[in-house]
Amino acid sequence: MQNSKFNINIILPFFPKKPGGGVKIMYEYADRLSLLGHNIIIYHVNNTRYINNFFLLPFRYLYHKIRYKKFIPIWYTFSSNKISFKYIWTLSNKNIKDADATISTWWSLAYDLIKLNDKKGVKINFIQDHETWAGYVDKVQKSYSLPVIHVTTSDFLEKLIYDLTKKKPHKIYYGFDNIKFKIINKIEERNPFSICFMYSNEVRKGSKYGIKALQILKDQYPQLTVDVFSAIIIPNNLNLPWINFHLQPKNLPLIYNRNAIFITSSIKEGWGMPATEAMFCGCAVVATNIEGHLTFVKNMETGITCNPGNEYSIVESTQLLLNNHNLRVNIANNGNLFVQQFDWGFATQKMVSIIQANL
Repeated sequence: MQNSKFNINIILPFFPKKPGGGVKIMYEYADRLSLLGHNIIIYHVNNTRYINNFFLLPFRYLYHKIRYKKFIPIWYTFSSNKISFKYIWTLSNKNIKDADATISTWWSLAYDLIKLNDKKGVKINFIQDHETWAGYVDKVQKSYSLPVIHVTTSDFLEKLIYDLTKKKPHKIYYGFDNIKFKIINKIEERNPFSICFMYSNEVRKGSKYGIKALQILKDQYPQLTVDVFSAIIIPNNLNLPWINFHLQPKNLPLIYNRNAIFITSSIKEGWGMPATEAMFCGCAVVATNIEGHLTFVKNMETGITCNPGNEYSIVESTQLLLNNHNLRVNIANNGNLFVQQFDWGFATQKMVSIIQANL
C-alpha cells in the first residue's frame, strides 16, 4: 500500500477570485499530491448548506461558469498539469467521481460529505479554523462529531475538537514552501525600522488595530518604513504617503525580506499563514496572543506577543524590537529556526498515511 496511487477528490466552497489562506492550503495539497502521482480532481461547490444570500446563488453559478471556464485560479500557480477542475452546483454522489478519498474543507460541506456513498472513498473533514465568524456556532461544533475522519492543523484546534467531542482528531501542521519563503537579506543587516503588515477587511483579522498601531509608531519613529500588502484594493485609510501598498503582490518573499519586523493584529485565527511565511523570510514577528498564533509564536523566544483588539499593546510589543537591535535579531533567528519543522513533504505524506490507514 505504501506505493499506491490514489484517486482523490478535493472539495472546496465557491470559486475564489482572490487569494485566501484556507483555499491556498488545499491547492498546495492538490498540487503536491498530484506531483507524487495521485490523481486529483478539485471541485468548487457553489451551493453549501446554511449559506446566506441563497437567492444570489444561481447568478453566481452562471457568472463563474461563463467567466471561469477552466476554474483555475489566476492567483495560484500549479506545478502539476495533471489536476482536473470542476465547478458544481452542490456536493452529491452524482456530481463527483468515485474515488479512494474525498477531502472537504469548510464546516458546512461536512454535512454533505457524510451523505456520500462508499464509492467516494475515505471521507475526510479538513478543519482549518473554528469557523464561527458567520454564526451557526452550534452547527459548526456539531460538525466535529460527524461520522467522518477529522483532520485539523493546530494545537488549539486539536484541543478544541477533543474538548467538544472527547475524540482526538488527526493533526497535520501546515507545510510551507521553504524554497520560496527563505532568508535572502541577512537578518542583522536589515533596516531595523522597517515593518510589513497584511491588511484585510475581515473583522476577525483586526487590521484596524494594526493600522492604528502603525500610525502611532510612525509618529514616534519618523524614520519608520512600512510595507502593507492585501488581497483587496487599497482602502482610504491606507492611502497614506508613508505606506507602500502592494495589491496581491507576486514578490511577497521579497517584501518580507526587505523588512525587519512583521506585525499581525488578528483577533481570531486558525493559524496565521503570513506570520509564518514572514518568519521563514527572517522577520521578527509581533503577533496577538490568540490561540491560533501560539503554535509557532512563543513570547520572547520565537516572537513577541501582544493583546488582540488593542493598538497600544501592539505598539508596546513592537517598541521592544525597535529599541533593541540584538533582541530583534535573536527573535528573528529563533523564529526562523523554529518554523523549519513545518514542512510540506511531511504534511503531504501524513495525509496519504491517513488515507491508507482508513481504506
